[in-house]
Amino acid sequence: MSLAELIHELRALESEATPGPWQVHVEALAQSELGKEKGRGGGSVERSIHTAWDHPQLRGPAPVVTASVGPYQVPDRCIYISEGNAALIARMRNVLPALLDVAEAAATIDAAARGMGWTAETHEAFAKLGDALSRLKESR
Repeated sequence: MSLAELIHELRALESEATPGPWQVHVEALAQSELGKEKGRGGGSVERSIHTAWDHPQLRGPAPVVTASVGPYQVPDRCIYISEGNAALIARMRNVLPALLDVAEAAATIDAAARGMGWTAETHEAFAKLGDALSRLKESR
């Protein structure tokens, strides 16, 4: 797969995904009676990825991924998302557009440097690269 094909595929995936930015939300849940009966200590944690913006109809964040994990959940009846994976998914969703812009601009600049010539498109690619890098720096 070429870089252009990869960028095209990732842009298509990005355009079909729930609009960003996303964030990870963690909520501690009280221990249930079932958990107490089974002698399992501690409470459950609900970890979710949802939008960082409020959906107008929901009047709150729109869910992207939700999962309950805890000491008395049946593993095959729930979705497990580790803290690190949830953070990575949300973070990558938020920076993906800028990363794709960087890759696309770098490919254009690389093609020009290999003898295809400096064109208006090359100059636009430099501007796009600078803008994308600025967005990445701001997203830290």
